Amino acid sequence: MLKIGDLSRLAQVSVKTLRYYGDLGLLVPEWIDRYTGYRYYAPDQLARLNRILALKDLGFTLEQIRGLLDQPVSAGELHGMLRLRRAELERTLSAERARLLRVEARLRRIDREGRESEYPVVLKTIGARQIHALRARIPGYGHTRELLERLGRILPGFGTDASAPPMACYLPDAEGSGMRVEVGVPVEAGKHQRPVPEGLVLTSWKSAPEAATALYPGDPEGIAETYAALLRWSAEGGYRASGPSMELYIHGPREGLDPEAWLTEVRLPVVNQIDLLSPLEKEKLMNPEIKTLPTFTVMGQVYRGRNEHGEIPAMWNAMEPRWPELEAIRACEASAYGVCAEGESDGIFEYLAGVATEPTVAIPEGMNRWTVPARIYAVFPCLLSTIHETYHRAHQIWLPTSGYRRASGPDLELYPASFDDGEPSSEMYVYIPIERQG
Repeated sequence: MLKIGDLSRLAQVSVKTLRYYGDLGLLVPEWIDRYTGYRYYAPDQLARLNRILALKDLGFTLEQIRGLLDQPVSAGELHGMLRLRRAELERTLSAERARLLRVEARLRRIDREGRESEYPVVLKTIGARQIHALRARIPGYGHTRELLERLGRILPGFGTDASAPPMACYLPDAEGSGMRVEVGVPVEAGKHQRPVPEGLVLTSWKSAPEAATALYPGDPEGIAETYAALLRWSAEGGYRASGPSMELYIHGPREGLDPEAWLTEVRLPVVNQIDLLSPLEKEKLMNPEIKTLPTFTVMGQVYRGRNEHGEIPAMWNAMEPRWPELEAIRACEASAYGVCAEGESDGIFEYLAGVATEPTVAIPEGMNRWTVPARIYAVFPCLLSTIHETYHRAHQIWLPTSGYRRASGPDLELYPASFDDGEPSSEMYVYIPIERQG
């Protein structure tokens, strides 16, 4: 028999924990001395304790562990439970990663601006609502005061749900001139069958599982700056807008206050772009290799334009007859490089398709030689079919949340010697020049 202290040392579990497991019925002592209260355990109970600890390490609750220990559980059932547990852990990891990115983005803003943002952002869940609303076209954000006044005349006290402040929702506008907006009040629960007040429409606003929100005090005509702050916050935290923006007029319109005394909550539905990725995509995107390359030379053919009609792939294909010339002067194992220079303000850029060479090699007729400066790069593996998506995700998701910023210099595409453009699963690499922020 093992004393509780002996079992504690063998299993590296505290005596207090063993007593707790005994009280719960998970690990009941084989014998308790009625005179001293000492607890004794059979040696084979160590195996049961190890199973408890292993299941606890996987994240199962003690109640779940009790069921796994005391009832026969098939391999299929255990497999299913572990898959559910894995999904729970992935959700937790995703939520904690998003929280970490928000903390890092907030630190960068403070470092950059020397102060905390005047619009602290809070993530909220916005429920779906039925709304009695006015519809109109307005020049832009903040031009809702007149509509709120009209709403007050139609619904004195903004009446369908007297406890709810008025709201606005900005709608997509296919025409592109100005903005479409609905301004209204929620319909009181259970009363959506009542007649719609004259001049209003009954409409439904969708829920937003996550919305970035910030408070704006004052006349709504200046509210656009709050939207700009929310968009900056979203971009820096790996979010993107996912639905129509909204405003909740917490204080002011109902009470007939001067607009300068209003308090408005601005709401921007967002989605975490990282959560939209598959586990494999997430792993590749969020953990790029950080690599330093020295200055090197690339020689090949140059395209200048916007690549609006696939001119770059066409140039690669047209280079096929001259490829032996390039292979003869190639200086490294990489099969080829695509070097994409920084674009001009009108979207025109230059792109060189070629190979790395010694800087003193003579330039073949009709070709160009570029010197690529020494840089630190974030390296993202991808396929030829996903190259544009990889560029987008690297710049729009990884870079804003990474603690780096894009450095001057060209992006690189590296096509290794193993690359085969006829094989869909053939991997290549995108190199983005970076430097530490601050």
